[in-house]
This record gives sequence, structure tokens and C-alpha cells, in this order.
Amino acid sequence: NIIKQKKNKDRELKETSLNQKLNKTRRPTMLDLELRGIVPSGYFDDVETAMSEKKIRRENIIHDLTSRLQGRPEFSEKLAKKLMSKAMDSMKKRNDIVNSGKNSDDKDVIRKILVAKLSDRMDYEQLKKKNILSSSYHPESSQKLIAA
Repeated sequence: NIIKQKKNKDRELKETSLNQKLNKTRRPTMLDLELRGIVPSGYFDDVETAMSEKKIRRENIIHDLTSRLQGRPEFSEKLAKKLMSKAMDSMKKRNDIVNSGKNSDDKDVIRKILVAKLSDRMDYEQLKKKNILSSSYHPESSQKLIAA
């Protein structure tokens, strides 16, 4: 009898989990997407055409952004400088926090605390599971973009 109850409880948990994943607010139907105005009316009538149009739009956006960045090198440089200054500010703040220790032991403790805080951050797999990052995200591709 206990085994039967455990199986029923497991089944209920799986059913609840599945119902949450298939909930309309999390995973709306095609009709819901059209009614909410997320996709144009009739978007799903011809899926193949819709997908090819989406691909063309994405390629056009990428081409447009690329041409704009190439046409305005000062914008690219300004963007890079802002990103670097934010990274440098972050490093400076970290160093200021570490150097606020009165002696080397205090500084070591502060440094260890900061490292521990960083290690508490979610990794990209956890971020994917929580739908914060897309399931197609790969850190290698981001690193290639940064290196380029």
C-alpha cells in the first residue's frame, strides 16, 4: 500500500510539472500568439513561408547592423571604449574593496569573500534551465565574439 501511495505521489508530481510546462502563459498556442499580437494574423497558416521570412528578416537585421558598424567606425570604437571602461570600473571597485582591508590578512579575507560570491553565481546551464538564457546559448560562441 505504501508503494502504491509513493507511485501515485510521483505520478502527481510529474503531472503537475508537465501541466506547469504546458501552461498557456508559459507555452502559448499558435492562436494565442496571434491573438496577443506577438505574431501577425495568419502567421501560422503557411509555416514554411513564415520561417523563411523570419530568416530573411534576421539576415537583413544582421546585414544592416554590420553595415552600420562598418560605416561608422567611431561608433564601434565608442562602444568598445564604454564596454572596456565598465569592465575597468568593475575591476577598480573590486580592488578598492580588497584594499579597504587594514592589513594583508584582511585583504586576503575580503578577496576570498569576493571569490566565494562569484562562485555562488548560476552557471550558464542553470540559467538555461530557468529560461534566462536561450537553450541554444553556448559560451564558446560568446567568447569567439569577444575575441573578434
